[in-house]
Order: sequence, then structure tokens, then C-alpha cells
Amino acid sequence: MKRNKIIQFTLILFGCFSLTFAQGDWELLIPSPTSNQMVGLYFIDAQTGWSVGEYGTILKSTDGGETWSIQEIPWTFDLSDVYFPTENIGYAVGTDGFIIKSTDGGDSWSQLNNQYVNNINRVLFKDENTGWLICEKGLILFTDNGGGHWQLQSSGINENLRGIDFIGPDTLCIVGENETILLLDAIKANWSDVSFSINDYFAPYSFEDVYFADNRNGWICGYGKEDHGVLLFTANGGLSWEKQVLISGDYKSWTMSLSGGFNLPLQQVYFYDDLKTGIILTKEDSWGYGNLLYRSTTKGSSWKGNSEGTSPSFDGDGRFCVLSEERVVKTGYQGDFSYSENKGYSCVLLNHDKRWWSKIIIGTKGKLLAFQDYRNGGHNWNFYRSENYGNSFEQYIPQIYDSSGMELTLDHFLDIEANYPGSYLIDQDTLWCCFRDKSKIESILYSIDFGKSFYETQCIAEPKVSIGRTRFLTRDFLIRYYFDGETSLRFESSIDGGTTFLHSDSRDVWNKITEDNAARNHCFIDTQTGFLVGGDGNIIKTTDGGNTWTNIYSGVVENLRDIVFVNATTGFVVGDFGRILKTDDHGETWRKTNSGTQENIYCISFINEEEGWVGTENGLRYTKDGGENWQGVPLRYNHSRIQEIQFAGEEGWAYSLPSIPDTYVHLFYLKNGSTDIKKIDIQFKHLSEISLSPNYPNPFNSTTLINYNLPQSGDVLLRIFNIQGQLVRTLVNRTEESGSHSAIWNGHSDAGSLVGSGVYIYQLEFGNQVKNQKLLFIK
Repeated sequence: MKRNKIIQFTLILFGCFSLTFAQGDWELLIPSPTSNQMVGLYFIDAQTGWSVGEYGTILKSTDGGETWSIQEIPWTFDLSDVYFPTENIGYAVGTDGFIIKSTDGGDSWSQLNNQYVNNINRVLFKDENTGWLICEKGLILFTDNGGGHWQLQSSGINENLRGIDFIGPDTLCIVGENETILLLDAIKANWSDVSFSINDYFAPYSFEDVYFADNRNGWICGYGKEDHGVLLFTANGGLSWEKQVLISGDYKSWTMSLSGGFNLPLQQVYFYDDLKTGIILTKEDSWGYGNLLYRSTTKGSSWKGNSEGTSPSFDGDGRFCVLSEERVVKTGYQGDFSYSENKGYSCVLLNHDKRWWSKIIIGTKGKLLAFQDYRNGGHNWNFYRSENYGNSFEQYIPQIYDSSGMELTLDHFLDIEANYPGSYLIDQDTLWCCFRDKSKIESILYSIDFGKSFYETQCIAEPKVSIGRTRFLTRDFLIRYYFDGETSLRFESSIDGGTTFLHSDSRDVWNKITEDNAARNHCFIDTQTGFLVGGDGNIIKTTDGGNTWTNIYSGVVENLRDIVFVNATTGFVVGDFGRILKTDDHGETWRKTNSGTQENIYCISFINEEEGWVGTENGLRYTKDGGENWQGVPLRYNHSRIQEIQFAGEEGWAYSLPSIPDTYVHLFYLKNGSTDIKKIDIQFKHLSEISLSPNYPNPFNSTTLINYNLPQSGDVLLRIFNIQGQLVRTLVNRTEESGSHSAIWNGHSDAGSLVGSGVYIYQLEFGNQVKNQKLLFIK
């Protein structure tokens, strides 16, 4: 039986890149390693492994993948694969024929000569001297002196070669596009093309990966037309192959089967030594779905996927690795990964703390407040605070009170589906917010301790559910606007903290507002003079607090997304297709500046009147001449669009929220003038204690609501006792997830009889923790 192999795969990695330039150092704080797509990995044993990916990223782990350190190299070629035939000697390959070698376990690397510039897809070594590279256009390179010289082995084809594996110690199999299957007799140095053709509607197929469990039994996976997956099997060492009929089960509400088989492309295959249990990884299809694990226990004839509690689809290519009999690890989008403890049947996302962040509020003196909707659009929220510039975050439960002084829970109060509103930092610790509850009622809250507790001041009359935003410009001055129909902008302002609003129905002013730019598309210089920007190059201005508006000619037709003024006369607008506009006359006229890019620009912020930054689709750009010229930051890591930049003096933060809900938020920190480069590992401190809120209403004579919060999943027991300590009613006795929960008591006992008036104790038990509260029942 062939040895058990550790398959190449990708992990998100714990470490980060920092950049140095004259304007300061941006440090990647979250997700705190690399967010680059890692596409190759090799473990020489259970502890020591290496992973490679975009922009020349190399990482090393010495603890079985728990932590990673970056191995710095001076090259930025995308790397595709890595292989270490010994503990110290290793090879990494990538685009344009790039080959590097390490002789010290990956601590340092040197480039090897290669006269061929074909992109290299895979590397495989028999020992420290003998190895093969497979490339695009049918190129196969061979070395017998540790990469000192590479010689061409003719494959006789011109297809892109994608997968390689040993069949036996002296036999290899290579697969590629257009149904390519090659076998090599290493002793005779002879490649032979296995004649194979699948004559069906989805042919010809592209083969992506090959895996042999021993010297006879092997599998090939790939895809054909309409992203139709294909799986081949051999029982004679690759001399002949047969197509297996694939039947897929349901994968989290998506049925992946078509008449005749799998309708997702396949990119990797693995079978355990029993030859019955297999794992396949799907490739991203034309609809953007992919990177899903499926498991078979029927020798590959049927497959089922399951990822309970997670959204399993990610962009980009990925790999998985079988680390033990049960544990499987796989990659996802931008370096993310998940793991399975049941041979790939169900997966758990790692680093979930750094996912699904909905908003970051940036304060002063290193304070940050983060909101996380960890159920992805539901009513369960986590709150995190940082007081050290984002280097670490601590989870907490804010106390929220309504106008009557009753405590409310997040599950009752917040609803991201209702259109998550904004917040505005008034001073160092005072925070004013506008939230909506599940009945679409808007309430104004304030906090004097930077989000530790919130108090409702009042509800806003005539709550709005259309696209729009509420913003605090001062403690008492609020603006609210939304797009009503095709041509009407409805604008409202309040100068008494939201008690009353003045309405401006600007039906003659057309300004397209969309969800994509409504969060940042306004700017008020004072309580009278303000601007709104929107679709198709629209800029409108008010000089009377929003009662009337006039169109301002922008000279462009692109969507505009953010506006800022650095003083009373000078302002900037940014938008799609690299547009950066500048005004020097209070916003009456606007002109284009040299942005240096055609990327969409989403936000802009200035440190002072000369130094500023913009966030683009793929990175950051800065100016040091008052916005006349802009140049890019040479980022060596990947991330989503930069959606907000804020400065507090010479310190600044930028963050990108994911374009799809499942991906990471990335937080960057700038210390202007700094020369120190640090690699920061973000640490998250979680709640360890349960919380039990006062019931509402109290006293009650019909029903009362009891809210509680759990720090993690576990067994919960919620019971009612009388004042003598006798059990009256068990409300909850089950396993529940972490987060906010509620239960209702109707004043009845477990026997169904109505209890007498009086004081009762309700008790929450979770693990070894117990919390008690009193309530009063009145008949």
C-alpha cells in the first residue's frame, strides 16, 4: 500500500506585511496575517510545512499549521506550488518560469536559472536532486542535480498541464487540459500519452488533479462544458481509465446535481486507503460559486456536502489537505480556510471573529468599536472594543436602555436587514447613534463611554425604510435623506436632536442615491451649507440647511461616492473610473485632478490640507500636494475595496468590508512619519461570562420577556423558582448557540396551573455559571 500523503493546500496565515514609504507606514491589523490567496502547501511531517501564494508570499509553520511566519523574499511573482524533499531543501515555483530554492528550511531563498518563461503549475521531487516541473503549453522540466540545470522532457502536446503524482517510485502521472493523461517511466525517461476520450455532451474535459492511493488505484478530476464535473478511476496504474457517474447531494439549500451528474467543476481529489472514502473540492464556476468540499463513502459514485452554520462558497482556487484520519483543512477566499474533523463531511470556518463585520467606529487615542453580525444578516451581534490602535479587540456586551429605563437586548433591538444606519462620533467618548428595531422604528441613542452603554433619548417620527442615512453633524443637528422614486430626493434636518424635522421635497433636483454610496456621499461645512453627491456625476448644494437645493455642474458622468472639505473653500469628490474632483471656490465649480488610476474610488480623507488618502477597488492612493496628483501604495497583500479612511490627528485607520458577506474585514493603521515596521498578530478576547437581563415588563400580569446572552455554545437551563426556592417552571433546557436569546413566561407552572401573585426568582445556568434575577407577578 502506498504511503499516506499530505496533500497541498492553502491556509490563511498568521502574520502580516507592512509597508514603508515617505508618507507613513500602513500596517495590516486584521485579519492579521496575510490576506493573499495561498494556492500551494507542503508538509514534510505533521508539524513542519510551507505555503505559497500571491505576490511572492511564503509562509512557514512549525506547529502543524496553528501559526505561521512569513519568509521574506525580494520577488513578487505569484507562486503556485512548493515542495520540500528534505527538511532543509525546498523549491517554490510560479509565473513566468520563476523557480526559487531554499537550503535552510525556507528561511532564505535563491532564484534558479530557467530559460523557459512558461507559467509553472506544479513541482514534485523524488529526492533532493531529482524532480519535475509541469507548466503551461505542455512543458515538462526535469532536474537530476537539485535544480542546477533543467532539461526539457518532451510531452508531445501543447496543453496546460495541471496535476502530477507518483504512481510508484519510478512512475509518474501528469494530467492537463483537453483530456491530457501522460505516464512516465522514470527509468527509461519515456513519456507516453494515454489514449482516452469521453464522448458526451460535456466533452472535451480539462483535467485539474490526479491522485494515486497506491501503485494501482488512482483518480483524476476536472470539468467540461457548462462547468460539468468529471471523475475518472483506474485500477491498473493508469493504463486505462473509466468515467464514474457522479451524483451530488444537497449542499446548504443548493442542489448541485444535474441530469447525469455533477454540475460544478472539480479541482482536487483524494481517497483514503480504504478506497471507499474520498474527498473532492469544487472549483469556482461561471456563477462565482465554488471551493466546496464533498465527501463520498461509495467509492466515488455518490457525493454529499454539508457545511452547517457556515456559508461555504468562496471565490478563487483553493486546495485542501488531509492531516490525519479525520481532520481535513481547506482554503477559501483571500487566504481564508476551514477545517473538518469528520473527513470533510462538515466544515467549520476558522477565524470567524474576523468575518461578517458590519461596521467599525474609529475614535481617538487608539479607540475602535466594531460590530459583527455573526449570523450573516440575522439578529445576533458581537461587539468588540480596542483601546490599543486595533492591535487587540475585546468582546463585550453593551448595555442598552430604552426611554423608560428598561434594558433591551441586541436581539430585540438591532436588525441589519432593516437598513443598518450610521453613527457619528461627537467627541472622544460620546457616541450618538441611530438604530432601527425589527418593527422599523428608528431610535436615537447616545453613549458617553464609547459604546459600553447606550441610552435612548427618543424615537424618530415617521421612520423611513427607503434607501438613505441618518447622520449626526453636531449633538443636536441631524440630517436624514432618502431617494423617493425616480427623480425626487427627500431631505430632512433637525436642530433639536431629532425631536422635530424640517422636510425638503426636492422634486426638481435629480440625484441618484444608491446603497453602494449612500454611507459617505454627503458633507456639511456648517449647519447651512452642505453637499450631496450621487449617480451620473450629480452634485447638489444647499445653503439653507437643506430646505432648497441647486445642481452643481461636475463635468463628469461617473457615479460619485464620497465628498470631503479640508477647509471652507477647498473640497474633493471621488467616484468611479478613478475620478477625483477638486473645488477651490466653496463647491461652485469642480475640476479633475490627476488620480493616476482608473479604479473605482470609494472614500477620501485628509490628514491636513496637503496630505490625503483615497481608498480604491484594490488599495490605497495618497497625495502630498493638496490633491493635485495621486500615487498608489505598493500593497503586497490582497483585500477587498477600501470603504472608509479616518484620521485622528496624524494617526489614521482604513478598513475594507467584504464585497460578499462571508469574507474578512481588513483594518489598516497609519502612524504618520513612523519608520518602525511591525508584524501584528491580532488577539481576540472573548466573553467568558453569561449575562441575564431584567425581565420586561416587570411587574407583569400576562407575559414577560427574559433575555440572556451566552459567551459560547453549550447546555442552557433557565428556570423559575418561588421565594421558598421551590421549582415552578422550566423555560429552557437545551443546547443553544452563543449570542443573544430570549424566553417568555406566562405565569404558569410546569403543571399548567396559574401561579399566585408574588415575587419569583428566574435562574440561568450555563456550565458552572449561575445568574439570578427577581420578577413580580400580579394576577
